[in-house]
Amino acid sequence: MEHENVLSGGIEALYAMKESILELEGYKESSKEWSFKEEQAEEQLEERQKAITDEVGAVLKKRRQEIETSFEEQMNETKTRLKKVKSKKEKQLGKKVSERIEEETADLTKEGIRLKQELKAVFQKNHISRVFNHKWFHAVFMPCSVKDFGILLITVLILFLAIPVGIYKFLLPAQTLYLVLDYFVTILVFGGLYILINKKIKENHTEAIIDMKAIRQKMDKNHKKIRAMAKGIIKDKDESIYGLDEITGEIHQLEDELNHLMEEKKNALVEFESTTKAPVSEEVKSRYEDEMKGLQSKVKEAHEEQRKAAEKVKEFSLEITNRYETYLGKDMLTKAAIDRLIEIMKEQNVTNITEALSIYRAELNKPIE
Repeated sequence: MEHENVLSGGIEALYAMKESILELEGYKESSKEWSFKEEQAEEQLEERQKAITDEVGAVLKKRRQEIETSFEEQMNETKTRLKKVKSKKEKQLGKKVSERIEEETADLTKEGIRLKQELKAVFQKNHISRVFNHKWFHAVFMPCSVKDFGILLITVLILFLAIPVGIYKFLLPAQTLYLVLDYFVTILVFGGLYILINKKIKENHTEAIIDMKAIRQKMDKNHKKIRAMAKGIIKDKDESIYGLDEITGEIHQLEDELNHLMEEKKNALVEFESTTKAPVSEEVKSRYEDEMKGLQSKVKEAHEEQRKAAEKVKEFSLEITNRYETYLGKDMLTKAAIDRLIEIMKEQNVTNITEALSIYRAELNKPIE
């Protein structure tokens, strides 16, 4: 559509042009304001949605914890009872096992007592002091087992390594001479004592020592038999011989109860996730339904008003461009420039815009005095 040449128009055309520009500026400002309101409304809506989502999460977490806590309390109570019954059974079983060991090793125990008395009698018969009737003495002067040789080795290390090194380190000057003297005296004292005791007892009572060694070997074998039997009894998993069926049945019952509670807890949580979770979420969201609708309505209203204002901006911009800009130029399409053209037409009796525009441009190009 072609437009008439606005340059031939009079002051009315300028007023119409000014009105169009003012309307365009008004719609631009309105579009800007509604765009800002839309952003604010969207932010409020997002914040409220987040708050509601957080509240839904908190409620669901609380409900889930309530379910878990309820089952945990029951399970803990059952665990406490189970622990108590198991402890009771362990005590009874321990007592029964000890009684069985005592009963089945009674003959060997008696044999051990008899051998001890026999060994004691050898000491008495040969007038050897009871002080020497000791495990350490037997191990050092007449070893007959791996354990005895271990005791002998430890004794040697203490007497000929730990003691002389300790004396040299803490009591003597750090000189080689003192170290040699230290070891010389240690070997002399402890070696002499060993030779003296060995000669006094072992060499003077050869037959008695042989008898003692034989008895101790029998005692060691007897003790090993007792330990082997005790170990076998302890390892025996058959508890039926101890008469603990009632308490064992109670333990099985409590274990079944605990497993049942664990299964119920699992099913309750699955049901909560699949069935209860959605209604709980909807119930919380329904409390804020009217508020959310109001916020959504604000967003929609702001968006619609901004759209309308933007359409008007587009409409007036095209109108001004097609009708005025091609004739006057973009720089003249301002309120200040048009107001000056109106003043020129009023003051200088100009009949058309072309003449007023010439005067205006001449004013702009006029040199400053």
